[in-house]
Amino acid sequence: MNQVFPIDIHTHQLPAVAGKAIVSVSPEMFTPQPSHWYALGIHPWDTDKITDFTAKMEKIQRLAHHPQVIAIGEVGLDRLHGTSIPEQMKIFEAQALLAESLQKPVVIHLVKATDELLFLHHHLNPTVPWIIHGFRGKPQLAQQLLKRGFYLSFGTHFNLDAMRSTPNDRLLLETDEREEDIEQLCQALALARCQTNEELRQSLDENVQRLFFKP
Repeated sequence: MNQVFPIDIHTHQLPAVAGKAIVSVSPEMFTPQPSHWYALGIHPWDTDKITDFTAKMEKIQRLAHHPQVIAIGEVGLDRLHGTSIPEQMKIFEAQALLAESLQKPVVIHLVKATDELLFLHHHLNPTVPWIIHGFRGKPQLAQQLLKRGFYLSFGTHFNLDAMRSTPNDRLLLETDEREEDIEQLCQALALARCQTNEELRQSLDENVQRLFFKP
């Protein structure tokens, strides 16, 4: 039987059907359930709550080796929440280096810190995919990130022109914290992109396989 890949690459809720989504959790909340997939990391909103970063990273390093953890995330930079941006950059860099060592993608939360993220991307020169989750930016920002090799993941709210200008091989879908039907979201985006649902779904399956399930 062919494997069914999780079209929903970022959610915080276990899907009704195991394997249909990648569930983002903190290390403290990681209790893997059979046949589910996970992303694990320090959310930028939690960066001001860290009391022992060394111990925190040791725990993440240990858990990130679990075979059901297929990405590091969500991690990132947020100028409106969490500790200072310089501290967030240090925390992000440590997790990005872990992702590189494990060859697992990075799922990124980004708010008003694009320049800092691009600096880190240039500095670290990663070989693993960096994915901006819940992208809502304008087409100009989308193109800037795409030219640097990023992938863009779209949920319910997005800039239509930015979504339409994202190539099939760089596009991903997610529900995040919303209780939505990912298949209906796929159909809506396919319609907006003047594609059939089958065409978009095939591209999404290929992207997820290439990013998260490469041999």
